[in-house]
This record gives sequence, C-alpha cells and structure tokens, in this order.
Amino acid sequence: MPTRLRKVVFLWENFGPMHIDRLNALARATADAWQVVGVQWTGKSTTYEWVSPDAKNFNLVTLFPDAAPGSIGFARKFWRTLSFCLKSKSDTFFFSHYNDAAIIFTSMILALFGKRVFCMLLSKFDDYDRKIRLEVFKSLILLPYAGFLTNRGRSEDYIHFLRGRNVPIAYGHNTLSVGEIRSLAGAAPAPGGVPHAARHFTAVSRLVPKKNLGVLVDAYAVYRNSVVSPRPLHICGSGELEAELRAKIAAHGLENLVILRGFQQRPEIAQELAQSLALILPSIEEQFGNVIIEAQAMGVPTLISYNCGALETLVRSGVNGFVVEPDNPAGLAFFMQWLQEDTDLWERLALGCAQFLPRADTPAFVEGVMKLL
Repeated sequence: MPTRLRKVVFLWENFGPMHIDRLNALARATADAWQVVGVQWTGKSTTYEWVSPDAKNFNLVTLFPDAAPGSIGFARKFWRTLSFCLKSKSDTFFFSHYNDAAIIFTSMILALFGKRVFCMLLSKFDDYDRKIRLEVFKSLILLPYAGFLTNRGRSEDYIHFLRGRNVPIAYGHNTLSVGEIRSLAGAAPAPGGVPHAARHFTAVSRLVPKKNLGVLVDAYAVYRNSVVSPRPLHICGSGELEAELRAKIAAHGLENLVILRGFQQRPEIAQELAQSLALILPSIEEQFGNVIIEAQAMGVPTLISYNCGALETLVRSGVNGFVVEPDNPAGLAFFMQWLQEDTDLWERLALGCAQFLPRADTPAFVEGVMKLL
C-alpha cells in the first residue's frame, strides 16, 4: 500500500511566473515525500500584469476565482483562508504577506492547533522610515512562525531584529528558473549571443516613484552627452508615472533614444535582456529585484542602487556589475559610459554573472524549504 504523502501549503496573493517556478521545482524534487499545494486569493495580481505559466507539478487553488484583485474584505478573506488551511489536512504552511490581517489571524490559529507555519519574508529595515511602535507590533505578529524563508544580508538581519538570533532561517526565497529564462530568450548568455556593439541598456520596472526612473533619465542625459554614439535605453513597465516620465524624456530631448516599451511578459523580457548591455535598477526602495536574476541568467551585468535587496545575494561591484547611490545620476552615467567603451570589462562582468546563479536558481529555493522542513 503506497505511503501517504505529507502535504505542504504555500500561499501568495497571486501566483506569478516566479512562484510557479519555485513550486514546480519543489514538487519535482520532493515528489516521493511531499504533496505541494499552492494557494492564491485571486487569479490576477493587484500590482503586476503578468500572465503565469501552468502549474505543472503541483496543485494550484484559487480561493476567490471571480473576485477582482484588492476587492476582498477581511472577514471573507480570513474565513476562506483559514477554512481551506484546516480542511487541507496539512500540518505545514508557508505564508507571504505577514502584515495582512487575514494572514495574521490565520497564522495565529494554525499555530494554536499545533501546525508548523513559516513566513516568507523579504523586507529590510531600510525599506522605510521605521516607527518603534509598529516594529514592536510586528515582532508580536511574527511570533506564531516557526521559521523564516528569506534572503541573505539585510532581510536576515531584519528578522533577527524582530525575532532574535535563535529563530530558524533559510535562504532562497527569491529564485527563478534559470533554464526557463534562457529557453524563452532563445539566445546564448552574454558575452555570447548579440555582439557588445549591438546591445542597448535596459530597465525593467514599474513606473512608480520608488523605482527612481526620473534619476535614470537624468543619468541617461549625462551619458548621452559623454559619448559619441549613445546606446538606446529601453524601459519595460507600466504605471502611474508614465506621463510624467514621458515629459521628462522630452525635456531632455531623448525621445528617439529612451523608449518606453510598456509592460512586457516574461518571454519578451528574456528576449529583451538577451540584447542588453546592462540592466539598470536605481530604486530608492527595492525589497529584492527579481529582474536581476533574469539579467544574470542571460549574462547581463547589472547597475543597481544599494537599496536593492538582491545586493548581498547576487551583485558584487567589479565582478558582475556595479552599485551606485540612488541619488547619483552622474555616477550611474559614468558606469554606463564605461560599459559601452570598455568591451573587455563588459565581457569580464558578463562572465562574472555565472558564479552567483546557484543562489538565484530554483534549487536554492528547494534547499531553503527543505532546511526548514
């Protein structure tokens, strides 16, 4: 008689490509021991316009299939989330959105029932101006969690600040399938594929204040005036600041060089990065920056601000990219010019991406989960 598999439940608001990648990998790796179940509240994200691939190796459940994102009241969300968890017969849960009221109360009740509840957390202390009262409250709502799946560096430090040094922590929260990205790109990673001379700069980001795209346009204007033949800059994303960004581009006279491509789905992003000289992410607030993984999968060096949470895990200045202050357009322009003019440097940085990919690929997520289980 076959042994009954233990069940582990993962909950995110909505499943994007990265969530599908992670759970497909986990389900394949643990097929003989665990049944993996994914839970999302709605079929669309409140933030992103992504179209997700199929959940090939695990069961994906949508609790509110007909609801619009952000439209579900607390009572309905809490009751249906808790009911599903209790009916699932699972004794192990991984929750994101620790600050959502429905998750706060669900995690507390499950812990009281003796369930193991883990928190998937990628916040950092420097994300916001912190208030001591809120931090004390946060430390209380994190008490039900038996451990944390997070990232190296500041996210880990923030958990220690809230829960002490003895709480179990594992890495690998932010991972993507490197093989899938390369397959979608249909090209060899740099320095192979498109020649250095034919590549452009790329930013992949929502058009919102925290992404700091105004400074990026300012930096590009400085760069444009410093080189003979400036490379185009493609900005992939959508958001509330599109009109303001277009006006800034026009004010600098950059309409023919800075191209707003709108929101791009995963295959288009992979193909865009396959033609990129560098990915630029100058955010003033960035919990991680998953697009850095997509860039590194294609051997594309990154120019990022030190606010990006991926810094400790994936980026080293002079090895596979450069780190710059988010309020320093001249510094960003300097690095752009350097990568354009020094082919040997660019090739060395492109090759340097490979050494960090084991931290970014989905087996790292599997390893982190299994460490906590």
